Amino acid sequence: MDKAGAPVMKPTWQVEGTFAAERPGDTMEYSMIVSVRNERNEEIARHVVNVGAVQGAERRTFALMIETSGHRK
Repeated sequence: MDKAGAPVMKPTWQVEGTFAAERPGDTMEYSMIVSVRNERNEEIARHVVNVGAVQGAERRTFALMIETSGHRK
């Protein structure tokens, strides 16, 4: 717990990726979607985080991080 009594979160897992339009002069639309599945592979949450487009030499980099707090007995 921190001084305010909130659990201390720590990074557990992270992935990062970058993409660009496939060819110079092209425009490519994208959607960033986060999906959470349980142990039976059932989707329990799905959120569209961002939508947009890249053109020409533009690039986008996205990072996804999971943070957890541990409770010890």
